[in-house]
Amino acid sequence: MKTLPLPLVLLLAICRPSLGILNNVTLEETSSRIIYGTGQTGWAKLHHDSLYHNNSHAVSSDPAATATLTFRGVAVYYYSSFWSHNVSTTLQLDGQEKIILDLIDASEFNGTAGIKTTKRSDIVWSRTDLPDEEHTLVVSCPTEFGGSVLMDAIMYTENKTDDQPVSPLVNHTVESQQFDYVEGAWSKNSSDPNLFVSDLIFSSQDDSSKAVLTFTGVAVYYLAARWPLKTVTTLQLDGESPEFVDLTDNAATDAISAPSVESTVGTYAIVDAIIYTEDISSSPQGPSPQPETDGPPSHNNHSVAIGGIIGGIFGGLVAVAVILVLCHRRWRQIRRRELHEPGTVVSFMAGVENTHSISGAATSTSSSEDMRAETAQDYAKNLRRKGVLSSFRVVRNMGSRGAPETLPPPPYEA
Repeated sequence: MKTLPLPLVLLLAICRPSLGILNNVTLEETSSRIIYGTGQTGWAKLHHDSLYHNNSHAVSSDPAATATLTFRGVAVYYYSSFWSHNVSTTLQLDGQEKIILDLIDASEFNGTAGIKTTKRSDIVWSRTDLPDEEHTLVVSCPTEFGGSVLMDAIMYTENKTDDQPVSPLVNHTVESQQFDYVEGAWSKNSSDPNLFVSDLIFSSQDDSSKAVLTFTGVAVYYLAARWPLKTVTTLQLDGESPEFVDLTDNAATDAISAPSVESTVGTYAIVDAIIYTEDISSSPQGPSPQPETDGPPSHNNHSVAIGGIIGGIFGGLVAVAVILVLCHRRWRQIRRRELHEPGTVVSFMAGVENTHSISGAATSTSSSEDMRAETAQDYAKNLRRKGVLSSFRVVRNMGSRGAPETLPPPPYEA
């Protein structure tokens, strides 16, 4: 048997194309990677129907509405259900000619009855053998026929080579019903699918209200609607400094509903949904086949708290200051007793340390402790004046002086 010359073998090895692993990534309409552009009417989320992919999808009849996904891959697939009449959607890949999809179920067509879903969501359009590069798919409304924009699910195939490992990151959406409401009085309101993610919106005017979500992940995203009146939310992650989030829609006209008296800041806790990103690279099941985002690796448990806790943080700071003063005073008493009581054995280093700590301070112990307590209280007051004594809990709306003690929940329409 003849053997190939060594130079030819090396040439073949160099010219052999890199073999990758084909990996399918499925994105629901709730994925943060899908960018929604909208006109006046916005998007509606339809859910709790087994005929939709993962029981929900988004729809808009606004001619200006679009849904855009940018991905790197070699194939792409668009999912949709079928309808009894008057439904069509436009797809455009990489700026090429637009394709209008007819999503009418001919076997169930009824032009006079109300529109309804007739067939389970499935792949209705695809493009394969794409170059392994970045692509952009735009889903829009076919203006020529007055159709609708349907965003149910998109799947694309990526070619992962050895130097491009599959990302182990995956997103999870947590709706309001999955939070722990551990403090305060909360009310539940049915939500408008045009504005909210969850079916129920939890709200509270109680300063002690607290909704908590504990998760393991590397990123977290707070989802909320915009409001026509002044609305501020406070969020706190893992006990860090609180963050104020202004949810006011400054473009909205609120002349009719705005109070005629001077408004003052209050807290109005509102809980809709949160998305967090999990790194499952160390999971026993191995990396996720459906990565959605990238971020720094971490495996720590985190806690997101939502609620009005301004008074709680102030009281907590004062309590900590008092405890520290009492502990310091008790420690000094014990050390004096050890130094001066008969029969007490004190090491040389301990004696030296106490000599240095007591010297020049024995006559000013009481004033020093009072000063320390006063400093802690002043620090807490200053924090309160600066408006940072709140927490990663969802806060409250703008109340008004002279208004009733119980404010109605903010309107659920932008």
